Amino acid sequence: DANLARAVSQGDAGAARRLLAAGASASGSAPNGWPLLAVAAQKGSAGVAAALLEHGADADAVYSGFTPLLLAAAAGHLQVVRPLLAHAASTSATSPDGSTALHFAAEYGHADVALLRAGAPVEAAKPGDGTRPLHRAAENGKAAVVEVLLRAGASVDAAAAGEWRPLLLSLVRSHAALALSLLEAGASPHHAREDGTLPLHAATRLGSSALVEALLDRGARIDAADKAGETALHRAVSDRGSASVPLLLRRGASAAVATSDYLQTPLHVAAAQGDLASAAELVAHGASAAARDRFGVTPQYAAAYHGHRGVAELL
Repeated sequence: DANLARAVSQGDAGAARRLLAAGASASGSAPNGWPLLAVAAQKGSAGVAAALLEHGADADAVYSGFTPLLLAAAAGHLQVVRPLLAHAASTSATSPDGSTALHFAAEYGHADVALLRAGAPVEAAKPGDGTRPLHRAAENGKAAVVEVLLRAGASVDAAAAGEWRPLLLSLVRSHAALALSLLEAGASPHHAREDGTLPLHAATRLGSSALVEALLDRGARIDAADKAGETALHRAVSDRGSASVPLLLRRGASAAVATSDYLQTPLHVAAAQGDLASAAELVAHGASAAARDRFGVTPQYAAAYHGHRGVAELL
């Protein structure tokens, strides 16, 4: 019915109800082929969606791999999610990439508990990469959703492909406050991703002393290295001017440890960058200006070669 399709497209719930009462089919399609309920869900037209459902529209009608619930959740239209759930829309249905409605709600920060009350699987893992709703929320900094998911039983240390876990995802995306809340919820500081990157490595780049302290207080190994041999101190020095450098040294980080690939110490990094403050801190904590990397280069030579006179004179 073209008139009903027009009313649905315009979000006119009154007109839609009149046309449905007069016999128009709630199972019809829009001119573009979308089921009318899918159109209402995507547009966030709760009144129209409710009218269509009350007149027999299929709550799980699929178009291009998406059910109305998936469309509503992805768009954040909670006012449409609720009537769909009231008509038994499946919370386990997945999009073409394997995402559930809860994955979408988590990614976009929609902390409504209606999906969970309706039985949405909190630990649903996408085929292929193992991503769960909590991963989506952590990666995108959706603290309120993280809290809701954890209360509902989501595993705080669940691993996705590549050994990505919620804590590390929040850190590499610079969500320091969220990372702290995950730690408080019991996230482990010891899980590394495939390349050996640990939460402490990522945290040193954020400039949050509280976060670095929290990780260390929970047992993070201060000199743990990634697969290239870089420690948290290497990473902090690489981020020139990082407040994490003096903090890590004060907490006992080794200033002498060298990477496994190029045998570079943190002082090599500071010298090459001309970072006088970090170089001075490192020397004060025992770093050697004579240490040689794989190519025989010392920190002093690196500073001079790159034109950093102040660091060269210090060394």
